[in-house]
Amino acid sequence: MSEARLLAQCESLDWQSLLRVFAQFMRDVPEQLDLPAKAIRNKARAGELPEDVIPLLTTSLMTTKNTTVIVELAKALAAFGRKAQVAAPILADKLRAMVVSDDADFWAFDGSLYAIAYLGGEHAETYLKELEEEQERMPPVLRSEDLYQGTIPFEDREGLFYDTLERVRGILESEDPGVWRQRRTDLETTQAAPSKALPAWLASVS
Repeated sequence: MSEARLLAQCESLDWQSLLRVFAQFMRDVPEQLDLPAKAIRNKARAGELPEDVIPLLTTSLMTTKNTTVIVELAKALAAFGRKAQVAAPILADKLRAMVVSDDADFWAFDGSLYAIAYLGGEHAETYLKELEEEQERMPPVLRSEDLYQGTIPFEDREGLFYDTLERVRGILESEDPGVWRQRRTDLETTQAAPSKALPAWLASVS
């Protein structure tokens, strides 16, 4: 079965069934866990998940080591905004441990930064300060310059990192930024000047 078809099947399930499928994948086929995780993200963004799932999503975030699954669960939690703040310390630890060696890792780090800003709280603040204090050195997302296997040029990665850092600072300092239920590229478009075109490598980011 193709990944697209499997994702569509996951998205067609009610949320209780989807969470059961996620648990089954975590146990039996962890290498494909990103597919039900994406479906969970999409349901969260559509407002189809109740707040009762926040503890389960938080526990799942703590358990997984898959970078793609981490960012999908982080985005699902960010769809609840500050109500999911309990997940912030776990997400901060996941961000600290991330190694960025390709485009997928880069976008996972970037998306998780936005997510933790929407979660908010002291742990999010502490982590963001750590990144800001490292600006005179090489930030974690850029340390792998010599080993980077992706297609995004170093200058673009560097510029986007500092731009993201500025944007998430504004989100974090907001008393209540609401919930994050947009695609990453939609967020970039709405925050950018109307005449600013997005680079080709940014067009498919979710």
